[in-house]
Amino acid sequence: MKKLDEYLSLEYPTVVMAEVREDGSVCYEAYHPDLLGCRAEGDTPEEAKASLDEVRRGYLEILIARGVEPPLPGEASRAEGGTATLNTLVEDNPNRPSGSGAESEPTACTKSSSAVAPLCQPEN
Repeated sequence: MKKLDEYLSLEYPTVVMAEVREDGSVCYEAYHPDLLGCRAEGDTPEEAKASLDEVRRGYLEILIARGVEPPLPGEASRAEGGTATLNTLVEDNPNRPSGSGAESEPTACTKSSSAVAPLCQPEN
């Protein structure tokens, strides 16, 4: 099994999605399709990706500590018949005020927190 630093040096495909919170503000959810449940949020795409880097470290540490071989980048895409050449994809929700028109499913930005990383929550 590779060491943590070796996994951290790999470039996992990243998806960043914009979502509208219940209060009308926009949040961004970032995740790695290859690392099920490895998600983070931020007020900007950059903040979401930076938070995801921290979450990925913890996620990989836990898998390695349990003796579980973490998936390699692109394994989820290949398993579904796709490719892993895309590093970052930003999808805008059609409900976003800017109205990009891109199709995407709602993320958990307006739902409860994940066990791995908190997702966007409206500020009180």
